[in-house]
Amino acid sequence: MTTTTAMLCEKYGLQIVHKFQLGNVCKAVFRVQDLAGNTLVLKVGTDARGMAEIRRNKIGYDKLISLGLDSFIPRIHAYEINDFFAVLLMEDCGEDVLTQIKKSDNPAKLYDLITEGIEPVYRRSKRQGADGSNMIQSVQKKIKEQYQTHLRSPFDPEGCLEAQIRSMDAVIDHVSVPFFCFSNWDFTPDDVYLTTDGIKYSDPHEEVTGNPIIDMACFAGVAVAHGLPGSVEAYGRIEAFAIQRVADILEIDEHIASKLFFLGRILQCFLSTRFRGKEFPEQAKQLFAEARIYLEKVTA
Repeated sequence: MTTTTAMLCEKYGLQIVHKFQLGNVCKAVFRVQDLAGNTLVLKVGTDARGMAEIRRNKIGYDKLISLGLDSFIPRIHAYEINDFFAVLLMEDCGEDVLTQIKKSDNPAKLYDLITEGIEPVYRRSKRQGADGSNMIQSVQKKIKEQYQTHLRSPFDPEGCLEAQIRSMDAVIDHVSVPFFCFSNWDFTPDDVYLTTDGIKYSDPHEEVTGNPIIDMACFAGVAVAHGLPGSVEAYGRIEAFAIQRVADILEIDEHIASKLFFLGRILQCFLSTRFRGKEFPEQAKQLFAEARIYLEKVTA
């Protein structure tokens, strides 16, 4: 425990239960107990990156509250930021979906609870504006950046996907999405919780609105890539939810919704290819091959 963490525990009357082993930028995340015996989560940043992440989290939480999504996020008990540290003290939502699915005797039910729980969130936060289109453009940009900077040389040295990526832009640039709602393409199983109070989401970025069809594609792809129980069987149900029910909420044609779902799958495959390239080269090649298939679906 650092001096800063010890000081904060004394200030807020907290006792550390254990430290989470997470892949977050902010490494100091603890389950703690207050003087009344309540279990909370303490997140502390003492370097520039950790402090910036907590600042982004707080901005994201505030934006979600402004959308009427108070019940969708952990209850914030304290927030501080200064020149030396940043801290968030918040509700403990229990085990994340990643852990719950691994332990569950009925993982299929959990995937269904996620889609059932997130649909009212989308309906409640639906607004008219350009956020959906802006997110789609951002995803296109990320796809091209991942390909050119990290993937072309090791996986496509002859540049076979160049023409397809240009075709992808030509198709997606004509997509019209007049509505947006809660969305974060980093909506992954380790940041989602199924609680007695419903579905909750933690660790938001500053931008929390856009087109969630892409979120669902990334969520389904990450679940399969992690080899989570039931993920292969649930994939089709998640895709159907995205291109039918979510598309209906956002008033998007099902054909266009399919293109957006495949766009999300391209991004997820490219990111997974990049981060598995050295440690799991065969899986990385397979993921890159999947991305090629989704590119063909987008441009068909």
